[in-house]
Amino acid sequence: MWTIEQEAARVAALLGRAGSLFTHSGGHLTDPSAAFADAADTSSAVADGDEESGAGARSAREVIAAGRAGLGRARAADAVVHREVNAAQRAVAAGAQSADHHRTRAEEVPARFGPWSDAPIATTAALHALRSRVLSAKGLVSSTAEASGRSAERVRAAGYGPDAGVP
Repeated sequence: MWTIEQEAARVAALLGRAGSLFTHSGGHLTDPSAAFADAADTSSAVADGDEESGAGARSAREVIAAGRAGLGRARAADAVVHREVNAAQRAVAAGAQSADHHRTRAEEVPARFGPWSDAPIATTAALHALRSRVLSAKGLVSSTAEASGRSAERVRAAGYGPDAGVP
């Protein structure tokens, strides 16, 4: 015989699997801007200290200028990746908390409707409550997947790789 308890356990297990999509390692990435600032300072000191003239000196200044430009592109790309990864970590943590809330609420359904389990209206209400939890979790997973896709697009647009001039 089917019971509300069985259905709630089945839904809670399903929601637990949905919640497993939101696992994360915790913590945040270190901001890379300090490392880039140190590298930029070093290239400036080398360029400023170059008082030589001639073709060799011009060539060295051109190499330093090209390095600065590449460093600037890498710094901008790293800033985008840093921001997106940290935002993704926050979204995953929030998603995990929300998914856990939906699972817990599904587990509570038998206690809320159990005393009236013989009444068909209580069974219907319990099923609606469980369905609501499943639909909420489905919406959570869908919205997180869409946000992840947009974030991935911003990272791709940041311009890593040799085609973008960022090694």
